[in-house]
Amino acid sequence: MRPLKQVARFALLVLALCVAGIGYAGEPLDSIDSQLDQCLSVPDNASTGGQTDCIGKAQKDWDKRMNHAYAQLMRELPSAPASSLRVAQRTWLTFRDAESKAQLDFYTTRHGTMYVPMEANAVMTLTRDRARQLEAYVSTLNIEGP
Repeated sequence: MRPLKQVARFALLVLALCVAGIGYAGEPLDSIDSQLDQCLSVPDNASTGGQTDCIGKAQKDWDKRMNHAYAQLMRELPSAPASSLRVAQRTWLTFRDAESKAQLDFYTTRHGTMYVPMEANAVMTLTRDRARQLEAYVSTLNIEGP
């Protein structure tokens, strides 16, 4: 039983490092990522279910941020770029759904519960990255003004 606990702790550490956004070194941790790190550090959330719940909440928060940025862009952009963005967002949603299914299918080929939160994190990362991209567009609009 002891080696299994060590594997679980190691998996939790790896997951926390992945979620912390190592690829964004030098940037301050986003509030959603900080909340996720805090949630994952709670001992009661060390289980697969606890980790998955933490990541699921972060996924919902990133989805809200993505939708907020998208709505703001749709309000502020002229008709032609707004139409292009609408097509791009619908295409991205189709991609996200297909990629999420591919990730789920991939992770179900692995044995062990540690892959459940890894799959949830992979899906969350897709939405986080899109939210950040749309927020960057909003920031660019603010440089130029209305």
